[in-house]
Amino acid sequence: MQTFRQKSETNVCESLNFCISEVISDFSDVEETKVNRSNMNITDLKDAYQSDSKYISSGYETGHSTEFEKEDTKKVRKKGQKGLPDDSGLSEFSDIEESKLFRESLSMEYKQKMKSCTENSIFLSSEIESCKTADLKMIAEFTENSAESDKKSTTLSQCSDKPEIDTVQQKLYHGKKRKNKSAKQRRKDRNKKLLATAEVHYGDEIKIDLQWANEEDYYIEYEQSQNISDDDFSLYSDENIDLTHSRKGISSEDDGEGNEITQTKGNYYEKSKRLHAQERSRSFAETQMLQYGLELSEKCLHDLKHKFRRPAKKYANFYTPLVQDKALLEMTYEQNPTTIYRKAKLQIRSSHTAVCTLLEPFNGIETVEISGRSKCGKAYTDDEVVIKIFREKGHTHHIKRMNKKINTSENLYGQVIGLLNRNRYDQIDHPVLVCELDKYEYDKAKPVCKTLPKFHLLSENSEDRPSPFCVDIYDYNENTKRITHKRSLQVSPALRQKYLFYVAYISWESLYPLGAIIRVHKSTDDLMSALRILELQYKVPTLYSRDTLEEADRILGLRSLDNRQTRYDLTNQCNTFTIDPMNSEVLDDAVSINKLPNGGYRVGVHITDVSSFVDIDSALDEEARQRGTTFFRGQFGDPHQMLPEPISIKCSLKECYSRLAFSIFYHFDEKFRHINADTKCCKSIIASHSQMTYAQVQDIIGNQAQHKFKADVLALFEISKSLRKRRLGNGMASINYEQDVFEDEENSSNFPEAYYLIEEIMILTNHSVATYLLQKFPDCVPLRCQDHPPSRKLKEWRKEYPKISNLILRLQGYPTTLDMKTKIDIDVFDKPDGPKLRYNDVMCVQKWLWSTMVDHLNNKETTKAAEWLRKEDLHPFHALAIQKWKSIQTFAEYRCSGMFTGSKIKHFSLGVFPYTHFTSPVRRYIDIVVHRLLHAAIDENSSPYSCEEVHSICQDMNKIAKEAKDYDNHCKSLLLADKLQRSPVTVHAFVDECNEKDLSLLIPGCSYLNKHCTQLKLNHLRVNERPKFKADIDKPNSEAGRQYMVLTWKDRIYSTSGQRPFPKYPKDGYKVMPKGQPQKINPHQKTDFKQMSGWIEYIKGLVINSDPSNMLPHINFDPNDAVAASFLHSSVNTENDVNSEVQHVRDPKGKWQNTGTAFITEQYCSYSMDFHHGQVIAVQLSSEIQKGILTPYIQLVDMTQNLKYCLQHMQDPVGTLEEYSTISTKLRYDDSKHYKSVWIPIILMETAMAVVRDDAIVINNIPVSINENDGYFILRSDFCFERNIDFGGKSVYFKEEEDDIDDTEENESQRFQSEDYLCIKCPVSTKTNEYVRVRKTNAPNEYNIWTNHAKTIKVSKTRKNTPDEKIRIHFRFIKNRPLPSTKRIMCSVEIMQKPEIDKRIEVLVGHINRSTLLAKAIALNRKVPPLGMYNIELY
Repeated sequence: MQTFRQKSETNVCESLNFCISEVISDFSDVEETKVNRSNMNITDLKDAYQSDSKYISSGYETGHSTEFEKEDTKKVRKKGQKGLPDDSGLSEFSDIEESKLFRESLSMEYKQKMKSCTENSIFLSSEIESCKTADLKMIAEFTENSAESDKKSTTLSQCSDKPEIDTVQQKLYHGKKRKNKSAKQRRKDRNKKLLATAEVHYGDEIKIDLQWANEEDYYIEYEQSQNISDDDFSLYSDENIDLTHSRKGISSEDDGEGNEITQTKGNYYEKSKRLHAQERSRSFAETQMLQYGLELSEKCLHDLKHKFRRPAKKYANFYTPLVQDKALLEMTYEQNPTTIYRKAKLQIRSSHTAVCTLLEPFNGIETVEISGRSKCGKAYTDDEVVIKIFREKGHTHHIKRMNKKINTSENLYGQVIGLLNRNRYDQIDHPVLVCELDKYEYDKAKPVCKTLPKFHLLSENSEDRPSPFCVDIYDYNENTKRITHKRSLQVSPALRQKYLFYVAYISWESLYPLGAIIRVHKSTDDLMSALRILELQYKVPTLYSRDTLEEADRILGLRSLDNRQTRYDLTNQCNTFTIDPMNSEVLDDAVSINKLPNGGYRVGVHITDVSSFVDIDSALDEEARQRGTTFFRGQFGDPHQMLPEPISIKCSLKECYSRLAFSIFYHFDEKFRHINADTKCCKSIIASHSQMTYAQVQDIIGNQAQHKFKADVLALFEISKSLRKRRLGNGMASINYEQDVFEDEENSSNFPEAYYLIEEIMILTNHSVATYLLQKFPDCVPLRCQDHPPSRKLKEWRKEYPKISNLILRLQGYPTTLDMKTKIDIDVFDKPDGPKLRYNDVMCVQKWLWSTMVDHLNNKETTKAAEWLRKEDLHPFHALAIQKWKSIQTFAEYRCSGMFTGSKIKHFSLGVFPYTHFTSPVRRYIDIVVHRLLHAAIDENSSPYSCEEVHSICQDMNKIAKEAKDYDNHCKSLLLADKLQRSPVTVHAFVDECNEKDLSLLIPGCSYLNKHCTQLKLNHLRVNERPKFKADIDKPNSEAGRQYMVLTWKDRIYSTSGQRPFPKYPKDGYKVMPKGQPQKINPHQKTDFKQMSGWIEYIKGLVINSDPSNMLPHINFDPNDAVAASFLHSSVNTENDVNSEVQHVRDPKGKWQNTGTAFITEQYCSYSMDFHHGQVIAVQLSSEIQKGILTPYIQLVDMTQNLKYCLQHMQDPVGTLEEYSTISTKLRYDDSKHYKSVWIPIILMETAMAVVRDDAIVINNIPVSINENDGYFILRSDFCFERNIDFGGKSVYFKEEEDDIDDTEENESQRFQSEDYLCIKCPVSTKTNEYVRVRKTNAPNEYNIWTNHAKTIKVSKTRKNTPDEKIRIHFRFIKNRPLPSTKRIMCSVEIMQKPEIDKRIEVLVGHINRSTLLAKAIALNRKVPPLGMYNIELY
């Protein structure tokens, strides 16, 4: 009976909800409040019955539309496919005047539906007669309310015959100044809003103008500037402009608008609801803990400090207290010379070093080094501090403790003396930081964010720990505000990088602050685990507050939130469409274009009006401001939306749905020139008629696809091209290159024209809105600004790239300001007073890229060939110059127009003034602020914000934008690492900088990678000598005064062919260097050098020219025009490869050939290679877990066919070749088995460390047979004998004593062998996964180097004692990795033989049960046995 009653109650509730939802769609704005009351009654009824049925008062509440609503929606979609949807499909936002006929025609139909539903409700009520009387009364009352609603609907349709609605009072909630009210009172006020008064006829012309002071304001000061800065450099990253993933939301296929909201399963809106229904979730607690820290009681702090009282005394006065009196610091700063005290921002680099960036540089000095922990003080990273500079440059500073002298000729040193502002964890006494364990001391932890140098971890000082690799975990009690010991955790050194710890700051009374571990996170290969760490590290907001959810539910229950009479209905006047990535759901901008009768075009930009949904100071507004922006995480799933997902989708400009918007119209003449004086703006209602993707638009532009809006797209493309040409000049031709992490990924590199079509229009819109608002509210407009880079840095950059800089497309037209003598222009070489090109002025291009271009040109595919020229990130010197250019740019930030003047409110990279962010209100809070200002300006109201409020918002948004950018970059790095884990990728990297420790590389298309991911440690390359640095005399670098680095090796490298490598010049043969000199390897094997004059001709003809196909016959194209090696001194007297083989003879035709074998007298070959700025090096990227997160790293360096350096076993030999031991040695052991279990892992660890330091043997061109877990290869015995290769090693013999012989063992001498290590490398095709011979013209993405490590397990001989005797070496893989498709491959095998002493120790310890009683007693720490008769006789 109970079950039947529950079902009946659910049916009644659903039927009544259906009735009311039908009435809601027929109500006008005047009756909107009454409908909301009806919704509340439904909710009360549902709560009274405690039903599990979903709340279906309207399509927005749960996303499940009623059957009649679905039918109406289908009608709209059908009409939208044929043309514009009519007013019936857009009745939700239609004006009363235009919707009355629609209502009258449907009123009788709705009345019949209501009657049917009412009868159904009465029938269901009769079925539950056994229910309580109160319940029956409630059902009857609700049925009566439904009947009354039907009458009101009929009355409303009769009232709609009035020609106009009389004046209605309006509450101006956007323009009116906010009073000092509580949040609760403000919410009450918002529920009482009245409709505005207006008389607007849709046939009238829009009369609100956005006009500039003069036509040239849009291009003020910069005639042809560039869109490049550190955070604005990417064409689409900042200025609207991260279009690649910013619009990627939740994908769904729905029939109705209601369905699209709740079918976004797994979003944070739904998760927040579920978790708020529970008491508390762990993830929510962790997020709160990292954001707001802990609150500890005084008693707890006293007890914790007491445990570390003794070490605290040692460093009690280690730090000089920082002055925090701002007034005193300001006075000290002003009264002393500027070369002594300076304001700066602190950046902690390591435990004992930091760098301070001066806020006001002087005399060309921008940074000051802080050397020593005591001189940093108790300051955090990003703190604004006052430093004292010790002395000027040119002195030598002596450090007594290290007995070391530091030359300060290049650096300036100082000390932190005062604290001005704390930017991290301000007003948080006990913050919680994400940390990793110190590599050498497990009682220390290093914050990942480097806010602090290190933590000294709280521990229980237990002496009976099972292992020294233990840390103590504590539990925090919110009620008592105490920390208590919970457990101890053993962390293996092999897994140290996989652990992250949440460490609570307790106090700082010693050398390092005291911290306690309160949470442990063990990372896995699961991406969600890594994403969770990133969310905690960057404080990414995830769950929404309870008040925000309530506010969102209230908004979703409303059918209209704004007076439609004040808006222009443009649904039938504009062919509006969106252009976004595939599967995008959050769409905040649309465009339209109309051909005007008198000639020219009117372009409309339509931005969704989010500010009509989000009121100032509401719970939703406060949540949006706290989040600041949407945090994107690429392909990992739904982004962390600034607004709850249903609100974001409700605001999105979905196809065939009416939406509130701002519409801005621009007039262009027939030549696509912008007419500034005819710009209009209004509040509107629009409906998108098509949702297009970038791929579709790119195909339309390339004339490879058909679409109903093809003519509109092509016209918009011509307009955007005209705008871009005016703004960037020849720089518009440049294409931003990005590594394709996924094949189906849409990015600006794949669809450049489609992306900049939207980009240019949005830049124009942001500029026009900023111009208009500055006229209305000159003191409170948030502007997007970027300062000029220092002139000194610009001059240095131009000096480093004096001629190449003029060839960089994206910098063309750089202004002559900022003390630049000449502007960047490819035509400068043709001018009489311009620089002259000589025959030895060359530039380098990758061989595979040049070969690809040649193939395209031979096939008359000029457009494809031009695309490779336009991707400047693939050209070494272009890419390096652009990277250097980005490094000298300042960060773009938001500034209030009333707080700054002059150049401080201009945007250097865009070359546009003024500029703001207006076009992405769904994902940026600053855009919502601008929308509110625009509301007030259009309505002629006062500004809703004061200057101080806008300034505060800008400061908050700048901090959040930096966190969001770092989070986005880290997510991209994680995405790449996930791909590399499955399949390593070979890339061509460019040498940037060299020093005595490492080699910095630039990997094209991976600007988001951390610098540690792109560094080559020289000690991992096993060089034989210290690096040497010499002045570079090659033309590209000699003009900049650069140096190059020389690395020298001495290795044993052999080939199974017994021959030397093929000579660089076959006619001359292989050139052997004189004895005592290393063989020089050609450093430029992967590049060709072209004369700069010819390269300029290619750029002008194929890129800058409007029709490259017509210019092709006039281009002096020579595919073999490589510059002679004599022009490059670094290539003179070099060979392409090296080994230790010696045999080479001439054939009868006089050519040099390698035949036969010869006895090798010198097993080692000495060789060297130069490393120049801009040199191309092939490296292979893989991934590993670092700091708890999967991170890309350089796994292998592919220098030549014979020289491939595996860095994996060099940087982590134990983790790659063996396993880390976690058991410490004992004073006494139980038995031989216990002794071996402790010592064998330790010995193997030591052996692994030793083999990578010793010389290895490399044998190339070995046929290797492989299986799933093992394999083998065969070598000739004479080959091994001549090259002194011994796989067996010396034998170890045992003579067992009679007392130590097991029944199963034989009483005879036995021989034991120890395992050697192998590193096996084989090039395989990325398409077929089969062995491939790599040629110089192969693109790096066509192959990778399969790499695996193994141990020899058996060495046997076949055909013994014959000339054909061979050695078969069997091995087993240490770790299982995916294998090549073929089971027999041609490999390069690196043999790392264990030292003989380590082999003997391993064998002896492993067979201790065969040793003498005396040896056993000593090993196990037992009583020494008495001497036998044989031993006595020896004495």
